[in-house]
Amino acid sequence: MGNVEHQIPLNGITPTDLDGIKDLIESNSEIFNNYLLAGFGGNASFSVVDRSLEVTNIEPGYFEYTVLIDFYAGCKGMNDVDPRVESAEFDIKDGKIIIILDETVWNVE
Repeated sequence: MGNVEHQIPLNGITPTDLDGIKDLIESNSEIFNNYLLAGFGGNASFSVVDRSLEVTNIEPGYFEYTVLIDFYAGCKGMNDVDPRVESAEFDIKDGKIIIILDETVWNVE
């Protein structure tokens, strides 16, 4: 898939309001799903836990976040949820937060 540009409208939040931008990123967390799952090569055993993305640090143009990845093994005691720590850059253009994510699926075979 390659790099995909995601746009989140600011909806009246000023570009310097980092707390407001943080809230918008968290409330639009589904845009990260393909990026986060790309490294698992399309394996349906992995999924992103809904609404688990939390921005832990934000600066102009950059943020760090944690998110939970669920692994379903289908066997009792083998299912697992793992936290991941990630970061991303962003830009503000035309009243929108722009985030570009590499959603290339890794083929590990």
